[in-house]
Amino acid sequence: MSPLENKAAFQALAGIAENNPLIRAAIKYWWLAIPASIVMYYKVSRAPKKDLETILTSFGVSFGPVIPLIMLSESLARTQVTVAAPAAASSVKDAQFQVVSSPAITPTPQPFPT
Repeated sequence: MSPLENKAAFQALAGIAENNPLIRAAIKYWWLAIPASIVMYYKVSRAPKKDLETILTSFGVSFGPVIPLIMLSESLARTQVTVAAPAAASSVKDAQFQVVSSPAITPTPQPFPT
C-alpha cells in the first residue's frame, strides 16, 4: 500500500467515525470494545444456529456490562466539564447594587374593586 492510499484509507475511516456515534464510542473505548467483541464472536461461533435471536442474545451478554460503563463515563465527563467551566472563569466582578425607590406602600390593604 502506498502512503497516498494509506492516507486515503485513514481519511475514509475518519469520515465514517465522524458520522457514526457508535463507531466513535468504540474507538474512544477500544479497551472495552475489543474484549466485548471477542466474547460476542466466541458466543456466536459456538452457537448451534446463527439466527437473530442468538446474535442479539450474544450482543446482550457481551456488551451488557460495557455499555453502562461507557454511559457512566460519558455522563461524568460532561459533569466535570460543566462544573469546571464556571470555575475557570476568573474574571468575576463584584456585584454593583443600586438603590431603587420603592413604590408607595399603603398602610392598610385595599379591597378588590367590584
